[in-house]
Amino acid sequence: MRVNIYAEEMSEDVEIIHKEIEGQVFTGLRLYLYLPVTVGADQVQGPFMHSPSDNDSAGVTFWGKRDLRPLLRKMLDALDDHYGGQEVDQPSAKALPPGFEMFEGKPMKVLNGDRQGWWRFHEHYDRAGYCDNPARGY
Repeated sequence: MRVNIYAEEMSEDVEIIHKEIEGQVFTGLRLYLYLPVTVGADQVQGPFMHSPSDNDSAGVTFWGKRDLRPLLRKMLDALDDHYGGQEVDQPSAKALPPGFEMFEGKPMKVLNGDRQGWWRFHEHYDRAGYCDNPARGY
């Protein structure tokens, strides 16, 4: 099976998860996928949230019985070889003005420092003042 994940769907929302099956501990690296949508003339993306504690976003989990880092390093080495050793073009976190953080490869103003992921940088509310799905666009 081949899985294609497009740049518009990738987020910087990553987590480590563990599962124990018959005494064997498995470690997974999960990359959450965000739903890209067009709102007006803007392309936006965000998690698929039913409520603040119910993130129903799609994700890809890489499971391993052993340490995943050698394989992930091999993947990064392949990308480095492909790009011929070019430096990664990312603004330095040190160069960001106060109140800004890097999010999805771009400097973004932090609107709610108590939140994580998409919600930290965006305000989106429905008619009742609560948003359960940023894809609705109202």
